[in-house]
This record gives sequence, structure tokens and C-alpha cells, in this order.
Amino acid sequence: SPSRHSPTVASSRTPSSDQTPTVPFAAASARSLGGTYTDDEYNEEHGENPSRSAHKRKRLHYDNERNLTAEPEEDEGVPLPPFPADRVKIVSHDAALNVAEGTTIQLNSVSTRSAPALSLPPRSFALGSAADGTPTIVVSTRQEECGNVYLEGPTEVCSEAVAALPDELQSIYRDIDKLDEQRARCEERYMIVRLPQIKRPSPSALAGATSSEVEKVRLHFVDIQRRLLFAAICTLDKSFDACCAKMVQETREKIDSVTAAGGHELSFQSMYCPPGELNPKQLEKRDEGIGLAEKIVRGLDEAGCVTTYGGGYEEGDLDYGHPANSINNKNTHNYYKIDERDGADRPTIKGGTAFSGRDRLSEYQATEGKAAEDEGDIFFEPDPQPEPELGTEPEPEFENQSAFVSAIDYDNLPVEAEAKAIETLLEGIKKLTFDEHPETVRQCVMLELYGIPIGTQFIFWSLIKEHGECLRRGGAIHVQGWLKRVLMLFGETGIPLVMKPRGLIMTGQLNELFGSRTTSWALLKMSDIASADQRRKATMPAKVLEKLSAGQIHAWFICTWSPGIKVGNEAHALGTPIIADKTFGSNWGDTIRGSPVELPSNGAEMYGRGVRNHNFSDDNLSDSMDEKDGIFWNVTLNGGYVVADRDVTS
Repeated sequence: SPSRHSPTVASSRTPSSDQTPTVPFAAASARSLGGTYTDDEYNEEHGENPSRSAHKRKRLHYDNERNLTAEPEEDEGVPLPPFPADRVKIVSHDAALNVAEGTTIQLNSVSTRSAPALSLPPRSFALGSAADGTPTIVVSTRQEECGNVYLEGPTEVCSEAVAALPDELQSIYRDIDKLDEQRARCEERYMIVRLPQIKRPSPSALAGATSSEVEKVRLHFVDIQRRLLFAAICTLDKSFDACCAKMVQETREKIDSVTAAGGHELSFQSMYCPPGELNPKQLEKRDEGIGLAEKIVRGLDEAGCVTTYGGGYEEGDLDYGHPANSINNKNTHNYYKIDERDGADRPTIKGGTAFSGRDRLSEYQATEGKAAEDEGDIFFEPDPQPEPELGTEPEPEFENQSAFVSAIDYDNLPVEAEAKAIETLLEGIKKLTFDEHPETVRQCVMLELYGIPIGTQFIFWSLIKEHGECLRRGGAIHVQGWLKRVLMLFGETGIPLVMKPRGLIMTGQLNELFGSRTTSWALLKMSDIASADQRRKATMPAKVLEKLSAGQIHAWFICTWSPGIKVGNEAHALGTPIIADKTFGSNWGDTIRGSPVELPSNGAEMYGRGVRNHNFSDDNLSDSMDEKDGIFWNVTLNGGYVVADRDVTS
């Protein structure tokens, strides 16, 4: 660090008001990103017009050349850098964040336009000094302590000591406090970012300063420190915008490719993000998640709960057709699907998951059954069956079960093995999700840029938090099947890793929990949603528009009817009311009262399957439509939004 002495001041220009930062992504989507600022607010926060200061200070005039031969300050003075900085260097020692050599920002024209767009929005910014005394901003993808060694001084000072100073000196601390507030607001917007510490001069050292020395202190601790902070914020904003634009562009190209081939915009092909398109930080978290999956499956394997297919066994050693290895039941399975290929040395083996093995077999049969029957394969097409009567559920039968072999039967795990697997899962996913629930889209994007897909993080969060800890998403561990589905997805990822050393090569394992384009797709659709909203508002009366802009906008959720709860499961709750309560509070309800069957004894009676109108009368349906119509008219006249379910009874 260069020696600190009182400089003979060098040139410094005050930026004009039109050189304040602009944030394209944030400005265009301020409301959808949480509404933390708009262009005007951003200018107000980050503009450098000195007239806004409570202190009407004199403008200093400096020579055009730096003079590094200034006389040293007295020992009790405020230590200052050797000269007033007019630029800052951006430096990275992080392999995941490349910065071109010589990247600088001119401090007399700080803006997002002049800031560099880095490969990732950095998580930490530290202020230092180069050998020649020029300030540096050291950026990193790690959330580190963001020191400020460019300026010497404390980050906090005694308020009583400041209050004892003359107002002219107190105004310096008020201006610095504003910088600290701006720093805190930016950190809150990005949630997982830390900006450089804001330094303050020591009140005791400032107390005896001359007028000239006070102006030099104000220059470094207020003006230049403000510009250095703006340089960090603009680099963060520019890098974030660039990442969002890249995500949107890649997703747009993928969707165009899939739809051009006849696929759907929202399909696995369009929404899956392969490892090759993940950034280094996402790959780190992906590997961590896959490692957790392997640990879970290895524990189950050691407990004798994982079936090995092949793996050195001779033909006939294991009876894969035995009922214990079958998925033709209602249990939850990870399974092997074995396809014999003509001319191939070995069959193709793919892993899969089935919450109900029998249902999964039915799905395979429905999509491949007829073609497979023609080829003499494992599937067959059953004789047509009559529509089931209310209260009955047919149990299909399937031939040649050896083509599907259960790898893990989650409904037959020993208690100790199951408990250990769940404990490992819940401890592991704590490290794969956020520490604090995000509030805005911007925060969600940041969390995804540095981790696994935000949707997966939400799922994990819902399992490790109780309802009282997070009203919106907590308590999902008590939802029947929620934990089991997550466990079996980890099983699907871990099985190929455990089996590979045994010679079993499985195909098609994509680990989709850890690669998704859904956030990018949401960003892509934001502009469409904004345009649609503007068109909708153009048709509204002035009275409604006034209400919409006056305060919170109310939303309602309309359901049609509720299934009954099966006898013996009275302690359980239905999923839709839980989700509706978390999302809409009390602004939702069913427009048909009661259930298809008052005391259902099975799933068919719960949902009124196989009977006209799900066992509701025409009067029920008519009253339901009238009630919905009234809600729609109320919102049309008074403003707000309505979300309605698909009414299968209408």
C-alpha cells in the first residue's frame, strides 16, 4: 500500500447529471423484479450532483497533472491516498470470473455503459490499491469479507464524537451515511452480494483540520468513495444484465429449435439445461447434488436395499422375474428398463422412477404397447374394458415383467435404512438451497446463477422448513408423497454411479433436478406479460386504473369442487387448500359445496370417477357458474386479478 501523505491535489471533474448509471434490465422490469427502484429512483440514489448535499461546499480546482511530491501530513491528521483517483482498475484472482487485463472505469463518468460486463455478477467487491496508488476493485464469485484498504479509517464512528463536531464536519458523516445506505440497498437487491466497506475519517483526527484539509477529506471520503461504490454497483448491474440476456437468448434459440421440429414450447426437450451450458458455479453445486445422491444410494446399497442388475452375475443366478423384483404393484420404485436391441452386444438399460409402479407400466403400455405387440416385444394391448363403476379401480396385468426390474422399492425399505437415507437427504439439501427466502425475481436469478435451479431450491427449502418458519413454502415434508418423490429422484441419480463400478452402464440419466431453463423462460415471458398487461389496462375505465395505482392489487382464486377425504385418512389434508391458503390467504373458495361422495372409501369415490358430472347435480353446476360469473364481474368493475381452475364439470 502506498504511503499516506497529504497530496497536492490533482485534476478531478464532477460528472454531469446525465452520466448517472442506467440499468436496462432493472429499468425495464423494475416491478416484476420486486420494484426496488426505477430510473428516477436510481438517479436519485446514485447521482453525483453536489447540489443535493446538505453542505454547499466550495468546488476545488486542481492542476492537470498529478503531483506526488506533496508535503506529508502531521501525525494527527487524517491519512489520505497520495492523489485523488480518476480511475479504478477491476481485478479478479478467481478462476471462475475472468477479467481482461487493464480493465478500468473512469471515475468522472461512471455508468453501466462504461462498466465491464463480467461472465458472472460478482458476489464480493473489495477495494485496494495498485503499486502506483490507483484504486482497485477486486471481484470474486466467493462471498468474502469485502474490505476497503484504499482508505484508512474506521467503518463505524462514535455518534457522540460526531455530534460534538461543527455542522460543516458533521455533513461529511451524513454524506458518508448515505453511501452506506446505498451500499446496503444494493446488497439487499442482490441478496448474496457484498460490496466494499464504507470508510469514515476519525472524528478526533478531523476536529483540528484546516478548511483546506477538510475539503481534501471530503473529496476522498465522500466524492471519490461514492464514485468507487458506483463503479462496483455499475459493474454488478452490467454483469447481471449480460447474464440475463444470455439466458434469455439461449432459451429463445432452444425453444425455436424444439417448436420448429414439432415439439412444445414447454417440454422436457426445451426446458432441460445440459451440463455443458452451466456456468462454473452451477456445475460446482450440480456436482455437490450428484455426490449427495450417490451417498444416499450407497447407504441403501450397504443395507441390502438396492437390486444389482448384471454386475458380474451369471445368467440364471438372479430371478429378475420374481415378484420381489417386479414393479407391477402400487409401490414407489426406482427401476431398470431393459431393452433388447437387434444386433447389439448388450441390452440398453435406462433408469426411471415410478411413484406407482403399476401406473408407470400402464403409461408405457399406452404409448408403446401396440407397436411392441406387433414386434413380439414385452408389451401387449389388453382387451377393451368397460368404463369402471363408481368405487372400483381395475388392476391391470402385464406380461414379461423381466423387462422392468425394481432397483429400489421405497415402500419395502427397512425402518433403519429408510431413516438413515432421509436423514442424509435432509442434511444434504440444506447446503443446496438458500439460507434466506428470496423476495424478488432478481434475487431468484442470482441464487440460480450461483446454484442449482431455483425451482429445485424451493422444493428443498419446503422440506427443511416447517410451516411456522415459512408460511409460503414451509411444511411440505408433511404433504403425503412429497418427501418420497424427492428421495426417489435422488435415487435415480445415484443408482448409475453405484452400479458403474460393477460393470452396469445405464443410458439417458440427465439429472434434471440440477439443470433447468424454467427461470430463463420466465425472463423471456416477462416482456410478453408486461405488454399484455398494458393492453388490458388500455381497456379499463379511469376509475379502475385509479384503484390499481392507489394501493395493493387484490387477487382471487376460484376452485370448483373439492374431492372427499377417504375414510381412515381424516388426519390428512388436501393439497389444493394448502397451496391456496399460502398463495391467496382467504381470497379463494370452492363454488360447489360438498364432495362427490360424503364418506369415500377409495380414490374413485373421492373424485367421483366414472359417473356423470362427478356425481354433482345440474343445479350444483348452474349455481357454481353463477357464482363464478359474479366474481368475474366484481373484478372487472373494481380491479384485481382472478385465477380459476379448469372446470371439468362445466
